[in-house]
Amino acid sequence: MQENAEALGELTPLSRKTIGAFVDEVQRKCPTLGPGDLARTVEILATMENARTGQDLLRELATCSPDDIDALYRILQKWTAREAEVVLNELEWRLKLLKQLEGLVGNPTVDELHQIHPLFDRGLWIFGPEYDGVEFTSNRQMATTVRTLLGGTTQELPKERTDIVVVPDGSLSVHSRDAYDDDGEVDGIGKVLIVELKKGGFTISDKEINQAKRYAKELRKAHSIKANTEIIAFVLGSSCGDDADADETAGTIKIKPRRYDTLIKRAHARMFNLQRQIKSSPFLGTVDADVEEVLARPRQMPIEHVVKGNGDNRNGLKP
Repeated sequence: MQENAEALGELTPLSRKTIGAFVDEVQRKCPTLGPGDLARTVEILATMENARTGQDLLRELATCSPDDIDALYRILQKWTAREAEVVLNELEWRLKLLKQLEGLVGNPTVDELHQIHPLFDRGLWIFGPEYDGVEFTSNRQMATTVRTLLGGTTQELPKERTDIVVVPDGSLSVHSRDAYDDDGEVDGIGKVLIVELKKGGFTISDKEINQAKRYAKELRKAHSIKANTEIIAFVLGSSCGDDADADETAGTIKIKPRRYDTLIKRAHARMFNLQRQIKSSPFLGTVDADVEEVLARPRQMPIEHVVKGNGDNRNGLKP
């Protein structure tokens, strides 16, 4: 530990004793750890001891099995702690969102307007990889156009969700992304996404397909959308009738009737069926304490600080 004499000298005797005991345990459980890696570990521990949460993290690390310690080391060789936390938090959110939807979409008594639609709007990635980002945003102006077309709404909406429209037996929202010219300037609307949700137990028919086409045509006319701008409308229900079991295309307008369970299964497939693999993990429950117990804990933040400060080039996520 000679390389870290200066850092160790800044610690209290109790902290130095704690680090010494921890290093002895690491050497005992991980005999293959080389001198350079051990020196790096001591430096990290010394910095954590100076951090407010260092003692807590040391206690957590002390309870880890040798395999867990090795796994943590491999993770930190490729990721910063902050990067790992961001990825795990996003994974947690997506799996919990799918789990919530599975419990809601098939129930006829659930209020899709206030309970289901907000979940879909916050998880547009469910509809495909191209919607996985911040480019698609709610378009209140287009929602107002549909609302006017229907002659108003029949339910009271939350003030902050004026972008949701009440439609017969369900609700609807409109999202769009900008188009850009050769100079990178915004040039109208690049693509429109319509999401229409039917109540639990609803069977989609040709009537709903035609209605979705009508919405798309009205939006194109009212908002001067270019002729080559694609408009995609997902119509979601518990089942699809024989007259609404396939996608329909009319020029650049595409209507996609989907069963709720089919869409959710495809979302799971894009998540590589991770929920099945870790279905017993506590963080799929509703207790936040369990989530924090399974995921990378915020107390690992000091590790990130030291790794970055130690000269490693880890600015971007690595596979």
